Amino acid sequence: MFGLGKIQERLERLEASLLSMERENRENAETLSARMSDLRGAANQHDMAIADMLDTWEEWREETRAMRSDSSGQYQEEARESARRERALLDTLLDLHDQFHALRRAAEQADDRVWKRQLELTEEKMSGQYALADLQMIAEKGAPINYDLHEVIGVEPTENRAQAMRVADAYTCGYIYRGIVIRKAKVSAFQWTGQEGAEPDGQSERTQ
Repeated sequence: MFGLGKIQERLERLEASLLSMERENRENAETLSARMSDLRGAANQHDMAIADMLDTWEEWREETRAMRSDSSGQYQEEARESARRERALLDTLLDLHDQFHALRRAAEQADDRVWKRQLELTEEKMSGQYALADLQMIAEKGAPINYDLHEVIGVEPTENRAQAMRVADAYTCGYIYRGIVIRKAKVSAFQWTGQEGAEPDGQSERTQ
């Protein structure tokens, strides 16, 4: 009986230990389940935060693209308007200088020294402003004919061979703006007659 009692007691302690271990395992399982649930909730919140961030990023990209597109369109329109204004001012300036050039030619043809000198002084003052505007005039008499710069509309005979194919007169001024020829000068060109150095009639007979 004594031996059976000891066995019974050990069995009861073992059963109690197993029950205790079961309760502990159950509590650990519940704790683990709660932690897993918390982790799943945190992961869901994290995913939602990332999704919101991506949506916000995409919206920002779309807004940025739209702003850039609007800015580009506005810039292009402003550039076109600026170019139109520049061209209008340039056309006005060229018209005024055409009139000035015509006055100077008239003064030269009339041999009016007073007017000619006054116009020369005015042109000297204007040339500095033209240089600042990157505008060059093409109207130089005696310059070699350059078909990129000159439109020859007449010829002037000359016995001086050195003058051949040079500008005899500039009827209208030409213009170079920012390195580009925007209007050629209309000029007459000297044409050599081939008589330079010819001996007068009868001279050869007297020298023989």
